[in-house]
Parts: sequence; C-alpha cells; structure tokens
Amino acid sequence: MRAVEKGFTGKISDFAEQADCHRTALGRFISIGKWDEGVIRDYIKNAAYECILKHSQEIEKPIFFSFDVAVNVKAKPSRQARRPVQGTAYVFSHLEGKVVWGRQVMAGMISCGSIALNCAIQRYDKDLG
Repeated sequence: MRAVEKGFTGKISDFAEQADCHRTALGRFISIGKWDEGVIRDYIKNAAYECILKHSQEIEKPIFFSFDVAVNVKAKPSRQARRPVQGTAYVFSHLEGKVVWGRQVMAGMISCGSIALNCAIQRYDKDLG
C-alpha cells in the first residue's frame, strides 16, 4: 500500500491516494456514511488472524495473543471543554501514577515472529461491566 510506504500520517489524503474517488468524496463517506461496526470489527479480526496464521505456518513459530488496557488522557474534563468527549471519566493511569481525566481503551494484539497486528480495540465502559 503506497500510504504505508510513504509514511502514513492518518489523514484522509493518505487513504484517498488508494481510492478510486476524490478525497472530499471519501471524507464525506467516512463522516456521514452508514457503518456496520460489527462487520468491520469481524473483518479486521479475521484478516489479522489469517495473516498471522499464514506467517506462523511459513516460519513455524507460535502465535501469541496479548491484551492491554491503556488510558487516553484528555486535557480537561468534559464540563470544561468546548467540545465534550463521550466516555471520559477520572481513571487511574499506571504510566503517570495518578488519577487523570480520560478514557480507557482495551486492545487485543496477535503476533508471530516479528509481525504484530491489532485484532480488537474498544473503549472500556465500566457501566457496561
């Protein structure tokens, strides 16, 4: 993928270089398009697994799964922000060693040899258990 080769910056223009449409059309689709998150989540999980499984068979090495919870720290509480962020709360950050304002994100990685891919990521919501 050319976007990866040139250095991915996370901008729509990086994706637009790979698409058959203008970047504004792609941006409009991403911002107002209808998404079935379950289908996308399953696709990413399966694609990561298939890639790592193939690599594992080629190099004859084991597959590892790892899970982590990280804190995405925000500058100020939603009640003080001009644009409040959903799902934020006071949470303990092990990196900072104190309680911070932010949200917790859970991530699952699958790896084999020198390849590691994200297979799941979601915001932790303590109200959902």
